[in-house]
Amino acid sequence: MGPELAYHFEEGGDWPRAVRYLLSEADTAGRRFEPRQAVDILEHALELVNRIPEKERAETEVEVLQRLATIYSSSFDPRAVPTYEVLADRAGQYGLADVEVRALLEMAMPLANFAGADRYIRALDRAQEVLSRSREGDTLNRVSMRALFLGRRAGAGKFDPAELEECRNLAAKLREAGDRRLLAEAQLAIGYTLAFFSEYREASRNAEEGFAILLEGDGENPYLSWKYQAYEHLLGLCFLFLGEWGEVLRKIERRVKMVEKNGDRQSAMISGLERVVLQIHAMDFNAARKTLESVLPVVTSIPHVHRFCLIWSGAVEASLGNHERALDHLLTCRNEMDRHPMITDWFSRMPLQWWLAEAFLSKGELEKARVEAEEFLTVTLASEERTFRALAYETNARIAIANQEFARAQDLTTKALEAMDGFEVPLAHWRVHGTAAELYGRLGNRDLAERHRESSCATIMKLANSLPAEEPLRNTFLSAPLVSKILGDRQSPSLRGTGGV
Repeated sequence: MGPELAYHFEEGGDWPRAVRYLLSEADTAGRRFEPRQAVDILEHALELVNRIPEKERAETEVEVLQRLATIYSSSFDPRAVPTYEVLADRAGQYGLADVEVRALLEMAMPLANFAGADRYIRALDRAQEVLSRSREGDTLNRVSMRALFLGRRAGAGKFDPAELEECRNLAAKLREAGDRRLLAEAQLAIGYTLAFFSEYREASRNAEEGFAILLEGDGENPYLSWKYQAYEHLLGLCFLFLGEWGEVLRKIERRVKMVEKNGDRQSAMISGLERVVLQIHAMDFNAARKTLESVLPVVTSIPHVHRFCLIWSGAVEASLGNHERALDHLLTCRNEMDRHPMITDWFSRMPLQWWLAEAFLSKGELEKARVEAEEFLTVTLASEERTFRALAYETNARIAIANQEFARAQDLTTKALEAMDGFEVPLAHWRVHGTAAELYGRLGNRDLAERHRESSCATIMKLANSLPAEEPLRNTFLSAPLVSKILGDRQSPSLRGTGGV
C-alpha cells in the first residue's frame, strides 16, 4: 500500500506526504535486506524534498540525507562523503547543531576510506568548533558526541593520555545518568580510543556491551547502521590483537553472512580481508595470497582498502621468498602514501615498515633492512600501539643479531620487553620472547634462554588453542618453521589438538 500512496501523493503534488510514504517504503526495503532498493527509493525521496518549500522541509530533508549517507557508507560507496557534507551543511543552515556535529563525525569512516587526511582533519575541526559554540540541545547528547569526537581523534593518530581518561569519565557520566542508548554510542567511540592505546580487552568489552544495547532498537537489519560498521571493525581489530583467533573467524563468518544477505558482494569481499591478516599471523601464506589476488583488482577505487591489500600482499610474498614481488607491492604502497596522505596512514605505516624490513632481511640486504626497521620503530614510537612497538624493537634486534651486534640486540630486546609490560599483546609476545631465547642462547646464557623460550611457547599454544582443534589453521601455525623451531619437542604431533605444551 505504501508505494501506491507515495505515487498518489506525488501525482497530486503533496510532496511532504509523498516523501513520508517513500521513507516508510525504504524502511520496508531495508528490513527485507534490500539496501539497493532502499537507496533508489531514498534518492527519489530526496528529489521530492527539493520541491518542498525550504521553511517546511528541514526535518524531512535531514532524515532522508541521514539514511542515504548511512547506506552509502555501509556499502563502501564514495557518494557517502558528499552526502554527509550536504547533510552537515543543511543542518548548519537549519540551526541543528547536534545533527551537524553528528554528520561530521559519522562522515569520518567514509573519509578514512576515500579522502585525504586534510579533509578528515577539517571535518573534525569543524565538529569541535560547532560543539564548543553550541549551548543549546541536550547536555547528555553533547557528552556522547564529545566521546565520539575523541574516538575519531584517536583514529587520526592523535594520542593524548588525558583524552583517554576523559573518555572514561564521559562514559561514567552517561552511565550515572542512566541514558543507556547514548552510553552505548559513546562506548563504541571510546572503544576505538582504548584500542589505539592498546587496551584491546577493555575496548572489546565496551564494543560488545554498547552494541548489544544499540541492537535493541535498530530494527531487523543492523547492516544499515554506521554503528554496526564501527562495531564489527573494532571487535575484529581487538580479537586479532588479543590473539583470540577462533573469535576472529566466527566474527568474520557472521559479518560476511550479514553483508551477503544484503546483496553487497564488494563489501563481502572486503569483510573477508580480516581473515587475510589472521592467516598471515598464523603463517598460512598461500591461503592469504589466494584471497588477496582476487580482491586487489576490485578495490583500486577505495584507496584505504587498496593500500591494505598492497601491504599484506607484500607480507605474503616476502614470507614466501618472492622478494622483488614483495618490494614492488610495499614500495608502491609507500609511494601512494607519500603522494596522497590518508588519515589511516599513521596505522598502516606500521605493518608497511615491518614487512619492508622483513623483505630486505630475508633477502640478505642487512643495511637496507636496518634502515627500514629503524623507520618502523620511529613510526611506532609516535603512537601508543604496543603490539607494533614491541615488534619494531624485536625486528631491529633480529637484524642486530644477524650483524652480530649482540650488545645492541640485548638493548633492543630489553626495550621490546618493556614495551609489552602491562599490556596484553600476544602477537608480539611470542616473537619477542622467541628472539630473546635465540639471543641468550647465542650468548651462552642457557637458563635465561630457556625462560624466554618457555614464555614464547606458552603464548604460541594460547594462540593455537584459541582455534578449534579441527580448524586447519591451527596445525598450519604450529607446523610453521619459525614456530616449530621455538616449540622444539614441546609440541609433538600426538599433543596437537590437546592443548598440551
